[in-house]
Amino acid sequence: MQKMLETHLPQILGGLWIITVIVVLVFAVITMKTHKSKWRLNTERFKNFKYVEQGGRKRNNWIQKIRLDHYEDYHKAFKGLFIAHVYEKSKRLRQKYDVYIYITSTNSKYMHEIERADFMLGPNWKNHVIPSQKSNGRFGLSVSASEPFLCTCCVTLRDGRRLFLDRYVDFEMDKLT
Repeated sequence: MQKMLETHLPQILGGLWIITVIVVLVFAVITMKTHKSKWRLNTERFKNFKYVEQGGRKRNNWIQKIRLDHYEDYHKAFKGLFIAHVYEKSKRLRQKYDVYIYITSTNSKYMHEIERADFMLGPNWKNHVIPSQKSNGRFGLSVSASEPFLCTCCVTLRDGRRLFLDRYVDFEMDKLT
């Protein structure tokens, strides 16, 4: 019996190895099929929105000219700088979200000209002006919040010019289910 076991041990171990791999693969497939994505957009509230593909066709009328001028003026006025935000579920008690607010750009040469950025987040922060520190090449700050709020920012450039940016910090992405 022992001699027979020694003779067939490599085949037995090989068979156990194959069975183990198959079991792991089957378990992985079952887990992936039953795992639902955390982010799934409920599009019902947007069903009547007009769909517009990127690119589209150009219209040559005076309304188009006004809108194009507005778009270009907006970029010029804010030097291509904007406030952006991302958030996640809060790790802090009595708060819903941890929010990261920062200044970003659309390839603006002024991003490197920022000397300081002072944020104001409104009444829930007692209307204090909060100076931000530059971190990883960006000016921004991190806060916790339980409801949407308006964020304003005074950006001071190295030459002394000031830009006043704003952003409504909402949590609409949390409505994805």
